[in-house]
Amino acid sequence: FQPRINLHDGRVDGFEALVRWAHPQLGIIQPDDFIPLVDNEPLICDIGDWVLDAAMDACAGWQERFGGEQTVTVNISACHFQQDDFISKLQMAINKIGCRPDSLELELHRGSIEGDESAVQHKLSTLKTLGVKISIDDVTLEQISLKTLSHLPIDRLIIDQSIVAHLFAESQTNEQTFVQSIIALGHSMDFSICAEGVEDQKQLHFLQSSGCDHVQGFYFCQPIPLPRMMQFLSNS
Repeated sequence: FQPRINLHDGRVDGFEALVRWAHPQLGIIQPDDFIPLVDNEPLICDIGDWVLDAAMDACAGWQERFGGEQTVTVNISACHFQQDDFISKLQMAINKIGCRPDSLELELHRGSIEGDESAVQHKLSTLKTLGVKISIDDVTLEQISLKTLSHLPIDRLIIDQSIVAHLFAESQTNEQTFVQSIIALGHSMDFSICAEGVEDQKQLHFLQSSGCDHVQGFYFCQPIPLPRMMQFLSNS
């Protein structure tokens, strides 16, 4: 779990659940090394279901112990989200685990919401009726993306860590303008904005001065396992 910081008041108001593979011989394997092997395969849906259950169970546990309004964010693959029974299985898991629906945020890749706009609209609206929050990553300034986003019940846009990493790279002179445009555009549509991958004070100051709402990254805290995360909440 990696904490998300609210830049308006400095609070930790949520955590992103990040999967790791604890391999019996190779040790901890990062998602960049194994998710591409199963993406767009049935196994990614099984992994997604397991992560959802584990994240919601953890969220229910820390809320019972500490109270508070922290949410847990779970990344959902496109093929997982597009399953016909995705919402029914999610609702069953929510009821079984006892996690408040408004404590769950699903982070979808931009590609998940492109295609059949009416079907996507219906599925997202159903999730919103349940109380679940929706965030979209890999946002671009392409016209099709802007038109799609403006008609969907979305709560948050995610600025990817690959963009944040190049904010001050000489070879990427347009990244700062791009980020400021996304923040301004998102706010005009009443979306909250979160930047991932913040690793230094210079990046933080730029994002804060540009009006970004939330940040997460190594500058604040690396992803930590559940026992340490519970201690983190206890200390904070």
